[in-house]
Amino acid sequence: MKVGKRYEVIQAGRKGYKNKLIGTVVEEYPSFYSFQTKNYRTNINKVDLICGDYNAKPI
Repeated sequence: MKVGKRYEVIQAGRKGYKNKLIGTVVEEYPSFYSFQTKNYRTNINKVDLICGDYNAKPI
């Protein structure tokens, strides 16, 4: 993931739960990305991207 680009991030959970976030990567830290959507900012751990809990596709 690169700072300033827009991504669609899908969070996969237990029992088929999926949460879709669409937004922009604002800042990159050593262990996570700061992700800005319309109304709020959230953090996405790099470890979760590596292990497959989150899937990120550029838009």
